[in-house]
Amino acid sequence: QLEPMVVDQIFWSSKPILASVHQEEPGAKECREQMKKALEQALVPMRTYIEGFEEFREILNVVPEEYVAKFLTEGINADMIRKKLTSLMDLKAGVEDRIPIFMQVGPFELSLDSIRTALQQRYQNLTNLFLSEVSIRTKHICDELNKRTEQSLRRLKANNDDLEGVSGLEDFLGELPEVVGELDADIKKTLASFELLDEYRFDYSKEDTKRRWATYGLTLKVSQAADYAVTMIKGDKERFEVEMLEQQEEFGGEIQSITSIVNNFSKYSDIAKVKEIGENVTSINDKLKEYVSRSQLFNSREIALGRPTTDYNSPPYELSKVAKNFEPYSNFWLVASEYTTCQAMWMDGKFNELDPEAVDRIAQNCFRVIFKSTKLFEGKLEDLYNTAKVLKDEMEDFRQYIPLVQALRQPGMRDRHWETLTETLGFELKPDDSFTLRKGLEELKLADQMEPIVKICDVAGKEFAIEQALDKMVNDWKGTELSVKEYRDTGTYVIGGWDE
Repeated sequence: QLEPMVVDQIFWSSKPILASVHQEEPGAKECREQMKKALEQALVPMRTYIEGFEEFREILNVVPEEYVAKFLTEGINADMIRKKLTSLMDLKAGVEDRIPIFMQVGPFELSLDSIRTALQQRYQNLTNLFLSEVSIRTKHICDELNKRTEQSLRRLKANNDDLEGVSGLEDFLGELPEVVGELDADIKKTLASFELLDEYRFDYSKEDTKRRWATYGLTLKVSQAADYAVTMIKGDKERFEVEMLEQQEEFGGEIQSITSIVNNFSKYSDIAKVKEIGENVTSINDKLKEYVSRSQLFNSREIALGRPTTDYNSPPYELSKVAKNFEPYSNFWLVASEYTTCQAMWMDGKFNELDPEAVDRIAQNCFRVIFKSTKLFEGKLEDLYNTAKVLKDEMEDFRQYIPLVQALRQPGMRDRHWETLTETLGFELKPDDSFTLRKGLEELKLADQMEPIVKICDVAGKEFAIEQALDKMVNDWKGTELSVKEYRDTGTYVIGGWDE
């Protein structure tokens, strides 16, 4: 292309082009190989230099939030966090010394400003995140400490409604040094966190500043409240002691009153008033239990006040003796009330709803108590003895009908058994909802036919037991596959499968 520019007066039909060197020419190939080797040699120091940045890969790839949360797993420790922050700030400062903005490595000029800035920002971001998390957690800890303190203050300043409340407050005061010690240790840790934030000039809110100084004064508040509680306890004890003495005087009168009632309880002997007397007995038993509890309460209060305890089981009270003297009357009338109630239900209630086992159990238990009562009253309390004897005779009369109830209420009774009973008795017998035991005894005279009735019903019971056993066998064998196998060369067979 040079000739047309020099000989510019000649007409050129086309621009002459100087042919380039072909890539396969020996000279070109030799130059290319030399350049390739030179570049590969020049890359060696650059690669070595770049490998020096491998140590920063971990810090650049880490998730800041996870990194901080993992470090603070066990809570805030100001000294440990201070060491960590110092390390991060030292690493940030070391970046400027170790990593220049530009670096000439052989024929290459490396721009390192972006990596240098990224590392400095990462260390600074981690530092800021640590401080922010410390601030948030310290705020929550302050709130928790204030709640704990408020609970203690409410307990120390609460009004006591009784002496038990005073005793509870004294117990709490005894535990208070340990409580305050734990609180003070937590407060010191919290204040150390604030000092850490101040050291790094972290800008926390005004509300957090209020929290800081409110937390600082918590132990003083507890101490002042404790002094108030001590003064209040002294006044409450004096007041409650006066009230207790008045209550004990009234309590003594109540014991004397119930003692008089128990000593004269033998006058009640009218079995026609059994329900009313039974309710009266229950009321007296409840009072005696209440008096025992109250006596124990008075004793505990006397101990709390440093007074000698009153023995309510010794004269003039003898509370345990009163309860023991009343026990025979209580046992007799409660059982008499239970039996008369149950006996009316057994005789006139629906026969088909009777539970033969319950009838037998209640009747036998009641008879044992009444039998003991007759022995106890005999020769001492004639009217009560006569009443107990009449009731015992009634129970003995009823007990002879229990086998009849058990027989006819046999769960194995089927239609065929009722038909057999009808044929044997000469009249139809199959209890319905209108049938009662009284009707069976008084109108049908079933007691006179008890032997054949029990015999037939006993057969029904045995058949029922067999039915149950067979049903159990069917259920146990259900789903079992049996196999019939030849037994050796005997020409016989055996059944297998149940034990496999």
